[in-house]
Order: sequence, then C-alpha cells, then structure tokens
Amino acid sequence: MHFFRSKTSIGLDIQPDEIRLLQLRSAGKQLSATAAAVMPLPEGAVIEGQIQQPDTVRQCLKHLIQHTQTAGKTVTIALPAQCVISKKIQLSADLEAAALVAEIDDNLSNYFPGTQGLAYDYAPLNTDTILLVAARDEQLIATVNVVEQAGLKVKCMDVDVYALTHAVEFSIDQCNRSQLIAFVDMNDPVAQLIIAYHNEILFHRQLRNKTIPEICSQIQFGLQFCYNHCVKIDIQKIYLSGSAAILSTAIESQLSIPTEYINPFEKMSYPPELATHFEKMLLCCGLALRRGALD
Repeated sequence: MHFFRSKTSIGLDIQPDEIRLLQLRSAGKQLSATAAAVMPLPEGAVIEGQIQQPDTVRQCLKHLIQHTQTAGKTVTIALPAQCVISKKIQLSADLEAAALVAEIDDNLSNYFPGTQGLAYDYAPLNTDTILLVAARDEQLIATVNVVEQAGLKVKCMDVDVYALTHAVEFSIDQCNRSQLIAFVDMNDPVAQLIIAYHNEILFHRQLRNKTIPEICSQIQFGLQFCYNHCVKIDIQKIYLSGSAAILSTAIESQLSIPTEYINPFEKMSYPPELATHFEKMLLCCGLALRRGALD
C-alpha cells in the first residue's frame, strides 16, 4: 500500500548556447533532484529567445532526453522576457475564472493595441489588479512543436524572469520572502538583474557583455528607481546565481550591500554527480517548481 504518491516535474531551459534539463521528485515534504543535464547548441540555433534552427535544436534535445531517460514526460518551459508583453489591468480578482477570461478576451485588443494572434495568461496582484502577460501564438507554437517532436510533452509555459524569481524565493529564508528581493543571474556573457516585491517584477534589465563596474552601476540604478517609483524599502541583501559570484566583492564594496550566493539544490537532496550542474539550474528549478508542474 502506498500512502504517499511520488510526484515528478521537469524544467526545460532552452538557452542560445545550450539546453538544460532538471527533473525533481516530491514525496511528502521531501524534494529531490533526480536528473540534470546540459547539452550544447551550435551558434545561431537560438537567437533572442527564438529557435532559428528547429531541426538542430530538436536533435540536441533528443540526445538530452535519451541521456536523462525522460522520454514521454511532461515539462515546463519558458519564454524570455523580451519575447512577451505585459500590463497591469484593473479587474477584480474575485471574478470567477470564466468571467475573468471572457472580460480579457473581449478587451485584449484594447490592452495590447496593434497586436494580433496573441496567447495570454494572467495572475492576480491584489484584489482589484491582475497582471496580464501575452506572447505571439506563432512563437509559442514553434517552441512547443520542437519540444514535443523531440519526445516530451509541454504542460506549462512560463516567463523566465518569473520562474527565476520563484526559484530565488524558494531558495532563500522564509523571513526574507516578503521583503524587496534583488538578484543577479549570470550566464556569460549575459546577466539578468531582477528586482521583485510580493511576486511582482518591479525592475528587469538584461545586461550583455557588461563589465563588473557597469553591472554594479545598473544594480544601483535599479534599486534607486524602485525606491523612487515603486516601494520605499531599502534592500537588505543582493542574491547572486549562475556565474554571478564574481560580482560579490564589487557589490559589497561599491554598494555597501551584503550578497548571498544561491544554490538551487540546497533545499533538496541530490546524487553527487549532479553537483556540477547546480550553477546552471536556477531557471530549470523555478520551472519545475511552478504550480501545476508537479504531477
């Protein structure tokens, strides 16, 4: 007799230079990473979040699936923030789901004028405001087709900045989750600076080929922007992930703000051979932890 059914979920991260996959298993309150792998992509296969060489990406993904023995399983994937549009709209979060969807459908062209062929999702921010996020159908379909033709089933699609934020919130202490959260996720040569508060992204910058002083200046600008225009809360700590550990000394000396490096595997068990992958798995972790991803 099985009292606790084990649940699994997979986060799939398609970057311009490689594909990353992380499988998590949940049993009761125990979470474990059971598979993680990275497969390089040739230059030009993915550009600015859009798959330019579907056959190449599909073949690389098949090798990754074979290596991790995940064929036929469901996955959560992400679109880059630059490929979506978002807007806060005044709608009661207390409306029933069907009524809320009908209201959005009727007014989608007003919310995003000049755009057609959009797919959207939404999330409540408070009792009378929701965040509406949309992307072009053609890009969603193209990405899903490549993943499913390789042998996986797409269950959910997220936006990278929200999945990263979710992974950071999962990784940090409970007492810090309600505070203003600032973090830098770096995968050379691109760094993403994200500042969030109560599940809302207040500031996001993608920093490409920037020096350490330039990144520190952008962090300072972002924090000042949020203080002046969003919430008058001083940041207590800046979190770092990926290869962003090299920023720690500069941030602490130039901005006088302590830093903390995030290991997404820290709050879960994992076999020793997966330890080499944790630096690249923050986005995959956020995708695998997405509500509805575990099944």
